Parts: sequence; C-alpha cells; structure tokens
Amino acid sequence: MTNTLVIYMKKRHFVRLVSLILALIFCLSSALASSDGTQRKRVALTYDDGPNGSVTETLLTLLDREGVPATFFLCAYRVREYPELTKKIAERGHTIGVHGSTHVQMDVLSEDAMRFELTDSINAVTEITGQRVHHFRPPYGFTNPQLEAIAANLGLRTVLWNVDPEDWRYKDANKIAAGVLTQTSGESIILLHDLDLQTVYATATIIHALRQQGYEFVTLDEL
Repeated sequence: MTNTLVIYMKKRHFVRLVSLILALIFCLSSALASSDGTQRKRVALTYDDGPNGSVTETLLTLLDREGVPATFFLCAYRVREYPELTKKIAERGHTIGVHGSTHVQMDVLSEDAMRFELTDSINAVTEITGQRVHHFRPPYGFTNPQLEAIAANLGLRTVLWNVDPEDWRYKDANKIAAGVLTQTSGESIILLHDLDLQTVYATATIIHALRQQGYEFVTLDEL
C-alpha cells in the first residue's frame, strides 16, 4: 500500500470519527432543545457533486412529489455544464451550497487555491441563479482551520454530516437506504450524492420509512 493511499485511508477514518462525534452532539442537543424532554426527529437531505443531468431531473421530480426540501452542494464545473438544471434546483425551492470548483481535496491546497475554489463556485451559482450562497461542504469532508476561516470570511458556513451510507461506493438502492435508516437518530444531516439513479431510488425509500417513524424533513437552516 503506497504512502498516499495510507494517508487517504487515515483521513477517511478521521472524517468518519468526526461524523460520529457530530451524531452524538446532534442527539444530545436535540434532546435538550425539546421542551417536553423528548428527542426531536428532524432530518436534512443533502446531495453532493451535482448537478448531473437526468439523475438530478429524476431526483427533483421525486422531491417535488413528496414535498421534501433538500440541499444541493454543487461543483462549479458542473454548474456551468448544466446551467438550466442549476436554475431549476433554485426555482424548486431547494437550498444550494458549494462543493468547490473542481472537486479537488481542498485542505491540502495553498491559501490562494482554497480561495479560488470557493469564490469560483460561489460566482458560478450566483451568476446563474441570482442567489447568494451560505453553505459549503468540502470535498471528501476534508477540512482544516485555514479552509474554514477562508470560507467564513466569504460568508460560508462549513457543513459536514452525521449519516453516511456511502452511496458512492455501493450504488445499491436497498443498501443505501438501509445504511441511512440504521444511522439516523434525533436530528441528522444525511450525506448522499447526485451521481446515480440508485441514490434516487434509495431516497424514495428513505423518505417513506423515516416519515413512518415520525421524522420531519427540514432545511439545513432549520436544523
């Protein structure tokens, strides 16, 4: 195993540890926030890496039918490839966040390169939708204080997640849905990717199952 791969795997384990800690914090804070002492059951669906043509179109149709809001963390190069689809995401009332310009791992970049990745993605979304962007998710979840400081200076809040079914790895609707349902508790931010129809099929199962369990689907700002 090469040194680069070892470093990558260590970072993946670190991100999952951070996600677990976030999950515990969400559960504790939501329990304390409830006036009757019961845990609040709210979730935010988030989708990275889009827009992505017919996959995004199908996902938007599903979310519209179910009346569910979502947050799309978009890459600038895909925004420019699919400007009309980017507009449609905004017009349907979903939140748009940025996911960098080129989907490069940003925590290892120079300060100038970090700033370019963020400003270019902000500009791409703003030019097409006319909306300001307030949320940022670093590719792969890799971040550091310098990157978060630059993002904050640009008016962005860095958002990770506490539920990750690794849909990019499995590409199996049943497995993706099961991963979400076993990890979700209290208030959760669910990480999915706008890349494959299997994730869309899983989303339908996730929505119906979590609603049956009493969950409400909300925006990131509501969480």
